[in-house]
Amino acid sequence: MRTIRGLVRYFNSKRILMPFGAAALLATATAAWAVAPTSVFEIDGDVLDDPTNTTADWNTLNGDCSAPGGGSVGSAGGSNTRTCIASEDPPRIFTQGGSKDPLDISQWHWKPADTVPDKDTITHGYAASYTATPGAAAISSGNKVVVMGGDRFAVNGDANIGAWFFQQNVTLNSNGTFSGVHVNHDVFLVSAFVNGGGTAVLTAYEWDNSCLKGVKSPPPGQCAETNLRLLGSSNTSAITNSSPISNEIWSYLAKFGGSTNTIPVGGFFEGGADLTALFAASGAGDVPCFSSFMLETRSSQEPSAVLKD
Repeated sequence: MRTIRGLVRYFNSKRILMPFGAAALLATATAAWAVAPTSVFEIDGDVLDDPTNTTADWNTLNGDCSAPGGGSVGSAGGSNTRTCIASEDPPRIFTQGGSKDPLDISQWHWKPADTVPDKDTITHGYAASYTATPGAAAISSGNKVVVMGGDRFAVNGDANIGAWFFQQNVTLNSNGTFSGVHVNHDVFLVSAFVNGGGTAVLTAYEWDNSCLKGVKSPPPGQCAETNLRLLGSSNTSAITNSSPISNEIWSYLAKFGGSTNTIPVGGFFEGGADLTALFAASGAGDVPCFSSFMLETRSSQEPSAVLKD
């Protein structure tokens, strides 16, 4: 897992001028139109900004992303708020059987250890939020879109990735537990690093404690698992890099050789979701304000999968 406190640092409304809660994901009325996440951000399988495109990419937003717990960030790139976080030493990983996404944060446990498979070890995690007008690339008032991504240490196999957007300030306790609890309408996005690269399916859920159990093959708006209601995949976009990425912005070294700061095929994932459209289509109502973010790897894309890094 990437350190939550660093992400809170930039998404906490008390610490930034353009707060994540107040500006990026302010509660919004039901929308009838969706925004393609690619209209506000370059979800194209690399981190390099295309100068011919009016939208930004991760090398614009992330800066050197060098410090565990929250590195420095680049320019806003049209975003309301953004963050990038580097690996810890030693890594902080999930532990014990209670560390699963359908369980409340108070039941999660972590420890400092380097025992997660290298293909599931996240080296950097990043996220940003945008506000966009449906049907227009210009970033102005309208739908609330989040983008997230990460790179991993090794690419010898598929890996599954998830991202939580919490309304509470979620942090790590020194005794191996987590501080904070879920609030209804926390958002969970889950997808996969595709081995060999290519497009991926990004699925969105919301936390809903009225979901006592999941149903088989639920449509959007139905319970997919205990505490998790399916928002769907129709207003999302995701991709894994299908060619090596030369990245001179933040430090990266793959396990299996290659040039320094070159992310190998299948080592980078990015995705985005129009939360306003997803909430409206599934009947979830308004998009809430979020205070913190966490990126994780998991054993599968199933909601009840075991959490790893």
